Amino acid sequence: MSRGINEYVPHAFTPKDFPDPDCPPHFYAHGYNPQYRHFGYLVRYMNRLCHIFNGGTHIAPVALLYHGEAEWSGKYMFLQEPARVLTENQIDFDIIPADVFERPEEFNANIDGRLEVNGESYRAFVVPCAGYVTKATAEFAAKARSKGIEIIFINALPDGICDKCNDEEEKRLIECIGSCAVVQLKELAAYLRGRGICDVESSVPFRRLRYFRYRHDNDVYMFSNEDVGATYEGDITVPTEGVPVAYDALENVLRPVSYCKTDSGTKLHIKLEPYQSVVISFGDTDKALVDVPQASGNTTEINGKWKLSFARAKEYPTFHDDLIITELKNIGRIKPDFSGFMRYEKSVELKKGRSAVLAVDDIYDCAELWVNGRYAGMKICPPYRWDIGEYVENGKNTFRIEVANTLYREVAAMPGNKRGPRFGNAVAVDPVGIIGKVRVYIK
Repeated sequence: MSRGINEYVPHAFTPKDFPDPDCPPHFYAHGYNPQYRHFGYLVRYMNRLCHIFNGGTHIAPVALLYHGEAEWSGKYMFLQEPARVLTENQIDFDIIPADVFERPEEFNANIDGRLEVNGESYRAFVVPCAGYVTKATAEFAAKARSKGIEIIFINALPDGICDKCNDEEEKRLIECIGSCAVVQLKELAAYLRGRGICDVESSVPFRRLRYFRYRHDNDVYMFSNEDVGATYEGDITVPTEGVPVAYDALENVLRPVSYCKTDSGTKLHIKLEPYQSVVISFGDTDKALVDVPQASGNTTEINGKWKLSFARAKEYPTFHDDLIITELKNIGRIKPDFSGFMRYEKSVELKKGRSAVLAVDDIYDCAELWVNGRYAGMKICPPYRWDIGEYVENGKNTFRIEVANTLYREVAAMPGNKRGPRFGNAVAVDPVGIIGKVRVYIK
């Protein structure tokens, strides 16, 4: 979604009896999938974001040429090389084919000294290194360069034209694009930023930070941390003025944003833990803002004995096989073939405060929490933190955490299953259950 995809079709859904080895994943699986409710939670999150990023205009500063013809006509650079450099430096782009210049009417394109495609306008046109480009591409580059559009060839200019061109015309076109910039791939991001061809700027370098800018009546940004281990925290400057609010699409709440105005926009202070994303919207709102649950304050570690019980999806909510455990670790070592629900139960003495947060180091994969018999919510990805301030009481408090893993282990253990999840049996398998510490933070 942080790359602008706003329509999704679930793949390989099968109505056949479970298991159907030809068409995993089994979403409902006739009641066998323990994560079916959690899948619904995910889909509601996706629907909210797809609604936001629909019916408006994507704002990206760069158009990157898809030069498929070059792969058949000489030396060339893989498109993903400049795409990676731009992505890791938070310079957004759209990939456009050479057909845009050959048949602009089919793409609702204006290439007469500008570069506009389907309502989007670009400030720079980047051509991956190629021995040959099409005649239409070269003609556009020559004309656009004379109109002030930044035309950038990576590493070297092309040697020639690959289609519909005699020697004299080819020579003329190559000479015409000779004044275009030639930039080495490793210098591409710095070159673009030096010319102001970027929309966001982070105060700290972070290769896994992604962003997407979209415009309705006002600007909307999505920021996502795709690093699986490191937290992003820094200031992000955007060229939009106004009052920003953060939308947490998983929880479906608005949250406050720390920000300050700059000469040309707004500086946002953003913290994103691994897997986290946030939508920033500009514009007045009369909605209540909800603070992010913080793991800070007086800390109580919930250690000691936990009651653990099990239920497969078809058995839920009837749990059985009770165990008493003293360490929260991979349950897959105890029940290697188990797919279903694991219920962790524990009571602890607490003092009620102004606020309280329960935080779990890690969970595989999805979890729901009850505090003193009251439902506190679902989490399907890190960070596993719940705001439990309204549920905590002075004295004894009972916690119940129900964890659901995937169907992988059960299916892989079925007699005659020699393929595992379609990719053979040599596949890394996630742990199961709660891993690490469970803590309560009270202020």
